[in-house]
Amino acid sequence: MTDVLLEYACLRIIELEAMLLVDVPETVWPAEVGMVYSQVEIAGDLPAHHQRRLKHHINRMWLKKMISR
Repeated sequence: MTDVLLEYACLRIIELEAMLLVDVPETVWPAEVGMVYSQVEIAGDLPAHHQRRLKHHINRMWLKKMISR
């Protein structure tokens, strides 16, 4: 039962990420995202969709940081 629920949860997360992170071939990221991204040593080894996801998360964290100031 646990395996079935875990599998469902994983599929649901993938589905929701696909809705939130629309596959856009060219995204212009702020310079701050590029700065932080360049410090992640293995970022270039990740598949393209994971690189976009990482940049998206960096951007969101940066925006939250700016809002909380």
